[in-house]
Parts: sequence; C-alpha cells; structure tokens
Amino acid sequence: MRELIQHIQLVPVITTSTGTFKEGLFDVMSDQPFSIDPVPSVDDGGTSWNCDKSLTIDQPDSSTVRYFRYERSCIVRIFDNSGSVYEIGDIMTPARAVISQNLNTATLQIKAEMVRNPFA
Repeated sequence: MRELIQHIQLVPVITTSTGTFKEGLFDVMSDQPFSIDPVPSVDDGGTSWNCDKSLTIDQPDSSTVRYFRYERSCIVRIFDNSGSVYEIGDIMTPARAVISQNLNTATLQIKAEMVRNPFA
C-alpha cells in the first residue's frame, strides 16, 4: 500500500481510425490522502491487476465535470509524497474514469485492469 497525495491528473485517450493519442490534461484534487491497492487475478491469459477505485475529490471546474460526466478512456496520473508519478492505464489499455457531482464534493470513479502492477 502506497500513500498518495491529493493531486490527480486525467489524460484523455482518444482512438480514431488514424490511431490512438492523448488529448488534453485535466487536474483534480482530493481533499484527503488515499491509497490504491491493485488486486492481482490469475487466469488463462496470465496475471492482471485490478485498480478500480472510487475517490472523493474537491469540486472540479465545470469543463472537467462536463467532459467526465460520461465514462471516458484516460490515463490516470497519481503522485506520491516523494514526487514520484504513477500511471494507471496506458495508451494501449487506458483506464476508464467518470466524475459525478455531489453537493460540495465530487466522486471520481476509476476502472482499470492492467497487465502490470502500476506501483511496482
């Protein structure tokens, strides 16, 4: 388990007929430290790491909420106390993220199944 700080970046991944690419960058903040514990699962295809997490975040700006009100493919960048960056999802197998608004906060739901542990 790795304690992470409040800064999270969401990098949308767009797939078109000409290829897959990153588009833009959205910053969100969590009001409290959190941790993500990837859960390994082994099947016929090998080991995969489930990185699903639901986080309470500060109310993001309106453009971020508008873009992520529907589940979107993205790379989730998370920072720890030492300044290291961890990425959940990648250009080939992006994570899925959606933001739902509450009264004073919002909820960021991350869904990701990765072939490697993002924190290893």
